Amino acid sequence: MILVDLIGQLIFGTLSIAILLLCFPFVIYHRVNQKVGYNSLKDKYKIEKDALIIGFFHPNCDAGAGGEKVLWQAVQALQSKANLANLGRKVHILIYSGSQMADEDILDQKVRDRFGIQ
Repeated sequence: MILVDLIGQLIFGTLSIAILLLCFPFVIYHRVNQKVGYNSLKDKYKIEKDALIIGFFHPNCDAGAGGEKVLWQAVQALQSKANLANLGRKVHILIYSGSQMADEDILDQKVRDRFGIQ
C-alpha cells in the first residue's frame, strides 16, 4: 500500500513539474506580447502614458439586443465611477467587436438612439 502511494506521488509530482515547465515559456511569451500589444494600442490611439485602459470583447456590440444593453450600461457605469473616483488620469474604455461594420461614430449614435446611453 505504501509503495502504491509513493508511486502515485512520484507520478503526480513528475506530471506537475512537466506541466510547469511546459507552461512557463508560454506565460513569458504571453507577457512579452501583451506588453507589445499594450504599447502599440497606446501609440495607435494616442493614449497618454499613465492612462488607464479598460477593454471589452463583444463580437456583436452593434446588434442592439439585450446583451448589448448590458455592455453599454457597464461602460456607462465605468465612466461615471472613473469620474467619481477622480483618479487623476484619463480612463479609456476600448471595445473590440468582431464586426467590420462597427464604426465608432455610427455605433455611438446607435447606442444613444436605442438605449439612451451616452
